[in-house]
Amino acid sequence: TGTAQGKLIFSILDAEGRNLEGLDVVATVRRPVIDGTDQSLSLVYDEENYSADVTLSGSGQWDVSILAHGGGSEEPYRLEKRIWVK
Repeated sequence: TGTAQGKLIFSILDAEGRNLEGLDVVATVRRPVIDGTDQSLSLVYDEENYSADVTLSGSGQWDVSILAHGGGSEEPYRLEKRIWVK
C-alpha cells in the first residue's frame, strides 16, 4: 500500500568465477499490470556487485529486466526476473 525502498543488486561472473568489471549495466523495473510505474536504473560497480537504490510505489509483483553491455561481447547479457515486494 505504500512505497518500498531498497537496493537492486546484480552479480555477474566470468567462466573462472571472477567478478566482471567495467560493464555498462542498466535495469528496468516495472509493474506487469499497472502502467506508469516503469523505472530505469543505472547500476554502479562496487568492487563486487553492480547495484542501485530503488523506490517502488507499492507491494506486489514487479518485473526486473537487466542489460549488461561490455565484457568483450557485442551482444548484451539479458536477465529477466519477476520479484515480489511485501
